[in-house]
Amino acid sequence: MKRTTATNDLDFEQTLLFHVELCYSVALALTRDPDRALALVGETLQWAWQRGEKMADTGSLKMSLLSELRGRYRRNCRAVRNRPASGRKPL
Repeated sequence: MKRTTATNDLDFEQTLLFHVELCYSVALALTRDPDRALALVGETLQWAWQRGEKMADTGSLKMSLLSELRGRYRRNCRAVRNRPASGRKPL
């Protein structure tokens, strides 16, 4: 018997919420700033939520979340590094 979409959404949501604390811990270790870590986790979780079923089908949500989180952190660092010196904010 196939599960309903609502059940699948609930399972995906619960699985996603299960990984929030881990994502925050990793983001905090990367950024060393609670506010930036929270923003990074929010962006990453929003990315995963928008992908929805595609993320649930990958089988390794934890790995996908941490990979995306690290990628976002690196892109943010690269953007700051490539910004002209006068427009840079301290990390």
